[in-house]
Amino acid sequence: NKDGNVLLIQGTYRRFFLSMQVGQLPFYNNTQIKMTKKLISNLSKSIFQNTILRFHNQYGFGEIEKIKKDFKDIKISTREEESHFYRLLFNSKLLVVFIDFTTFKQSFVINHPTILIWDKNYFTNRKSAKKYFDVLHEAGILYYSEEECAKKINEIYKNPYEWWNSNKVQKAKNYFMNYFCNYNDNVVNDLSKLIKSIA
Repeated sequence: NKDGNVLLIQGTYRRFFLSMQVGQLPFYNNTQIKMTKKLISNLSKSIFQNTILRFHNQYGFGEIEKIKKDFKDIKISTREEESHFYRLLFNSKLLVVFIDFTTFKQSFVINHPTILIWDKNYFTNRKSAKKYFDVLHEAGILYYSEEECAKKINEIYKNPYEWWNSNKVQKAKNYFMNYFCNYNDNVVNDLSKLIKSIA
């Protein structure tokens, strides 16, 4: 949606450890809050007014109150109010994701303008995957600095599609997708061929 908003996607804020497979660990909560506040504080006023901050399910950490303390007028969306983020995604012009989870890959698959920001000391990559994230960083899709990320959002906000559809950005996104979230209309036929080739 070229006239849409900026959608900021948050990760889970759990008070206690649950599982290595479900959300990030609780000690990352304060880091995520700090990064979110710093990024928001560096957005232009007009972008702030057209931004929605999307939270995961609430588990008692009080993340909304912590953000609202500094940004009382920010628009909020939660999974309790709207279980899936797809309507919000389609109504946005730019997605900004604070976590290395499925959300941004879904956005990549539909080729939606997407920016990533997280703490690289927490979200580390195995050696074989590092080069793919490095390509996203070099293309200006992935950021580790709140100021640099906000600067990019301010720069491209009027027309994020022009930036997103540039050769450099699309090449980096496609390189990443081919390894992590390859989309294929002929997956059944290709899987059939693969099975036959090893049978």
